[in-house]
Amino acid sequence: QIINSSLVTAQEVIATATLASAAEVSAFGEKNVLLVGYRVKKDSPWRDKELKDIRPQEGDNQFLIASIVREGRSFIPTGSSTIRKGDYVYILIPRQIAQSLNEILQVPIASNRRAIIAGDDQIAERVASGLLKSHYSVTMICRDELATVSMKKKFSHKKQFRVVQGDCEIVKLQHKMGVATCSLFVAVNKDDHLNISAGMIAKYLGATKTICLVNRQDLIHAAESVDIDVIISPRLNTARQVKKIIRGQERSLNYTTISETNMEVMEIVAGVNSEILNIPLKDIQLPANSLVGAIIKGRHKAIIPTGMTTIEAGDKVIMVSTPESVPQLRLIFEGEAPAKQVGE
Repeated sequence: QIINSSLVTAQEVIATATLASAAEVSAFGEKNVLLVGYRVKKDSPWRDKELKDIRPQEGDNQFLIASIVREGRSFIPTGSSTIRKGDYVYILIPRQIAQSLNEILQVPIASNRRAIIAGDDQIAERVASGLLKSHYSVTMICRDELATVSMKKKFSHKKQFRVVQGDCEIVKLQHKMGVATCSLFVAVNKDDHLNISAGMIAKYLGATKTICLVNRQDLIHAAESVDIDVIISPRLNTARQVKKIIRGQERSLNYTTISETNMEVMEIVAGVNSEILNIPLKDIQLPANSLVGAIIKGRHKAIIPTGMTTIEAGDKVIMVSTPESVPQLRLIFEGEAPAKQVGE
């Protein structure tokens, strides 16, 4: 297996750009379910609320808060858990209603699809290409004259693309480029300080969503403390991809880690001999720190389960768990060992 760090990073930028409320996005179950990362800020409507007061009990806007990361530690919340400012919340939601999160979280939606990219290397090129395919008009700010000429040639066939030369952290230039009214500002230069500065200025000017690349680990938390919407770490994304490949060799259909904690999200297919088939989830005893987050029935039907939901053979189950529980979960769901029911 070969992992291209710039490709992985560009894909992460494009994925988070498509959902205004997302700081991170992973897809499961043939992309029918999204795992969305969301940072709780001081003005968040979820701040200081208990989970039971957040998740709708009926209707189309069904989602599940699968995990909360607080001060570097992740836990599976209960209905009485309270969300605090600074929490990083992971939400499972069917793809077809994912955009409803923007309204639920009261995240502003831009009236246009204009993106401004600060950067002139391969990552910037890949991000520009991906956003153009997603029907954005793209303006790229390059510091280097040769890079400016090169990008003009590479995208000369794209009417919705233009490139300018200049320093992206200059307020006057950002203002001239229309950052104040753009839907997306992406800073992916090799200089972390430059990206953070440019992102802060863009947010101050009024950019709807800002995404910044930060390579240095010691700067990630500092960058998260300012008003930048998304911080992308190439090192962390590449590490996740390595783990995903390893898990793939262990029969998981899809897999990701939760932040820098020991929590994992993975797919498991329910086997025909599993003891948990057709039993309500509330009556199944799972390993500690494990949660059934979503179920894919057939090819496209995504379900956010309740205690009365049952699992059938062939269902893809999206699980949230710790690594030490994975072997037992596989035995339970794949049907090689019986699962205890509550009360046994």
